[in-house]
Amino acid sequence: MSTFTYLTMNLKNTLITKLLIVSSFILSPAHAIAGTTATYYSDSYQGKKMANGQRFSQNSNTVASNRFKIGTNLRICHQNRCVTGVVRDKCNCSLDLSKGLFRQLSSLKKGSISVQVSKI
Repeated sequence: MSTFTYLTMNLKNTLITKLLIVSSFILSPAHAIAGTTATYYSDSYQGKKMANGQRFSQNSNTVASNRFKIGTNLRICHQNRCVTGVVRDKCNCSLDLSKGLFRQLSSLKKGSISVQVSKI
């Protein structure tokens, strides 16, 4: 193996390692809350006013939470899938997502899933 080939491979491996470290930090930051249960809004809430005064839509990126302030942007991840939502409502559960957000993470048939949540 030539010196050039060895140096190229070594540089490539180093860059890949650094990229993996950076991407794992971005995808799972230290301040994330793991093991939070997420459910989705019932259809009966469609069009009703939320805690922030806006009307609810199942197709929006709305999140209801009892842990975060209204207006907080959240990154919600489940099995290598991540979505971004905004807390616009309060609930008596850990996290309630609009069907649009929940569908991007998992099948609606599951009803509830374990997610990792972090502030953006």
